[in-house]
Amino acid sequence: MALARGTEIELRIPDYHSVFDTKRYWDSDTSQHIKVRRVEFYGYDPEIHRRFELDERDLREYVSG
Repeated sequence: MALARGTEIELRIPDYHSVFDTKRYWDSDTSQHIKVRRVEFYGYDPEIHRRFELDERDLREYVSG
């Protein structure tokens, strides 16, 4: 999780017990500047995490405007 320094999220990360990330950026410069209690790395499955078409009912319920 690469963060811009001095942002609100960077200031709040230490308040969390765990941070979940898909990249191992914490092994680099970020971990030297942000104190984190625990980092958990996870991946994603492209068969599950993918775009899909909404039907008319879903469009009415979830699309604003």
